[in-house]
Amino acid sequence: MSGANDSAGAGPGAWRHDAAAFAALLDRAAAALRASPVRVASAVRLPARGRLLVTGDVHDNTLHFEAAVRAARLGASPDHHLVLQEFLHGEGVQRLGFSDFYADAPVDMSHRLLARVAELVLEYPAQVHPILANPEPDLDAYLAYPHLLVSNTGGPRGAVDWALDGLGRSRRAAYVLSPISKE
Repeated sequence: MSGANDSAGAGPGAWRHDAAAFAALLDRAAAALRASPVRVASAVRLPARGRLLVTGDVHDNTLHFEAAVRAARLGASPDHHLVLQEFLHGEGVQRLGFSDFYADAPVDMSHRLLARVAELVLEYPAQVHPILANPEPDLDAYLAYPHLLVSNTGGPRGAVDWALDGLGRSRRAAYVLSPISKE
């Protein structure tokens, strides 16, 4: 990832202590996303081949984030893609907890994960696709889309389907996948 987090004259990781380097990192990542060969206007058109891993509600959980990055195996093939959804805290905070004085001080540290995503975008510009928001469609709009179901049982229904049963509604699972296993 040479140069992914360098800014003019700054070394790797300079963004951790330099607001200008952090802004430059985000600018370079945004430019890489705009120039991505799979981007069409504001949409990403993924090829019909390869692997796709979609995260949801990571919310600055770096352990889950890094596990998803490893599972995506981006370096194994240019046809491996990672969609990152809801990786920042909106109102989320962490408790510092390193002393009694600061134990309950709320601090939003999600800028660290934002920088990590920017670095990943620069390393794999056509393979990493961040989505910053999680729009809440109404139920009819939600059900109008074909769905991807990750099924622990291999069956075509899951918890969402059982909840929809209670509403007298159903969805169409266009794809049913088994969970990712460690390789």
